Amino acid sequence: MEEVWRIFYYDSDSSGGRAWHPVTKKVIELSDLPPARARARFLSELGQRDLIALRCGQTRFRGWRLSEQYLSQLTHGQLRRPEAEDYELRFEQKGVDMRIGIDVATLALNHHVDRIVVVASK
Repeated sequence: MEEVWRIFYYDSDSSGGRAWHPVTKKVIELSDLPPARARARFLSELGQRDLIALRCGQTRFRGWRLSEQYLSQLTHGQLRRPEAEDYELRFEQKGVDMRIGIDVATLALNHHVDRIVVVASK
């Protein structure tokens, strides 16, 4: 019979800092965005659960990009100047892969576990 030793959950914390919208020039507090607040709340609650080891990398703001919807309209001949809502924030996750590798190597080398199951999503 197998037993769960620990569940490692890897993610990245919410990005802090500020971004200036490329069209409106409005300052956006990244940590105040609804997805950032929801992620912080989720990770905080998850980290308090039994058997859960929370491993967080960092989320870094990497600028703006035009939305898929706007780009799709362009490819279908709907030429227009991009408006404020046509831009999306772009983020990058850093340090999560490294944390997974270190934990797997440590658990295996120290013979803490017989089996490691990895479940991933995009």
